[in-house]
Amino acid sequence: MQLSIPSHASFKPRILSWALALVCVTASAMELSDPASVRESVMPPIIAADPARPAQAPNEIAIRSVLDEDGADAGLILAARALDASRLAYGVKDARTLTPLINQAHLRQRGGDTAGALKDYRAAIDLAEASGGPRDAQLFAAWYGTGYAYLAANQPQAAAPALETALQLHRINHGLYSAAQLEILHALAQSARGIGKIEDADELQRRRIEVAERVHGTGTVPVTQTYVAVGRWYREIGRAESAVALHGLAVQTLERFPKEQSGLIQALLELAVSGTGRRRDMDEMPLLPALRPTNAVARAEKLLDENKTLTPVQHADLRLRLGDAQQLIGRQDAALRSYIKVRELFAAQGKTPPFDSPAFIRLQLPVIEPVTGPGGFLLAEFDVDTKGRASNIRILEAQPSSLPAGPRNTLSNALKASQLRPKLDKNQPVAAKGMRYRLAVRGDSA
Repeated sequence: MQLSIPSHASFKPRILSWALALVCVTASAMELSDPASVRESVMPPIIAADPARPAQAPNEIAIRSVLDEDGADAGLILAARALDASRLAYGVKDARTLTPLINQAHLRQRGGDTAGALKDYRAAIDLAEASGGPRDAQLFAAWYGTGYAYLAANQPQAAAPALETALQLHRINHGLYSAAQLEILHALAQSARGIGKIEDADELQRRRIEVAERVHGTGTVPVTQTYVAVGRWYREIGRAESAVALHGLAVQTLERFPKEQSGLIQALLELAVSGTGRRRDMDEMPLLPALRPTNAVARAEKLLDENKTLTPVQHADLRLRLGDAQQLIGRQDAALRSYIKVRELFAAQGKTPPFDSPAFIRLQLPVIEPVTGPGGFLLAEFDVDTKGRASNIRILEAQPSSLPAGPRNTLSNALKASQLRPKLDKNQPVAAKGMRYRLAVRGDSA
């Protein structure tokens, strides 16, 4: 099977991989989240080890553990305690307090306190520049955190310069090619897309591929993670043809690695999802048989049934994605069988299966131009039938009420074209009413 990138893609990636998941959505009872397949998420800042940590201060392992188990607010308590201990030991203006200060900012942001996080990041930047100069290595974490906080707050215009500064600092301290750059470049691409600079975003993604190839070498498993991510990026922005080519190359490559059966299954499912997003116009070339969504799903199912090395958790995860892919290609009966198997696997592990509420599998939201003023949000309400289709879509709330018709129509059309995993009751799909989705709308003064 020989594949090529469509002519409109100016890069030539050679290998793809399995690292990223297809779909696993945690939805509330009423307000649903974006599907994982829609957003190629930006890596959040990490909680770093403090090389100058006083003995009585909580370490990064304890902070991360509390964060994972009890949430951001509980993690923030430990981070604040670590900062207090460091300041008590060294003084407020000592550079040795930088790491706990930045960690505290990370936890504030995760807890939703954007203003508090930005204030801490600014204090860290001022302290690092005062003690180590404008190229101090610790400035990177503060600038990346600043950009991430702005992105999370739907302020890409403010995020872009902070992320650009982080990238330049990283290049100064680690060279033009380093693994950590991959996440910075993606964050920058997201900010560029958010302000409508699609060509700039594409260039950043191509740069991401170039860096990955230089760092990991072509033909290696680590570099394929970047190719998969870029393929998902193209799917996200509506270039399904490029995504199909990239995910097809992933399959072709992983076929040469017999030990990567789990990865091959994931790549096949990525290929299937990308293929369902292709246009059906007369100008589009037919897909090769190996690239067709139905064939990719069938092969993924066969490999999953035959695999005896997966843990129950891995099997449940892949089986859920398989069901979602089957749902996307219109094979509801096959999807239901997969979902029932997932329910059994979850029950065996003492876990609650993700079928109590509908969940988005695909939701294509184009870039929405900023509105005049500070922006706001739209809250849509809709029903979901037994085949996972949204209906009876209505805009329940608009804040401010003066939001124009453009974003409203965009949201309504996207929901109408979306695909959801239906709610299950006694192993049967059931209709659900009153589901909600909230869309942030950026203003030109944001």
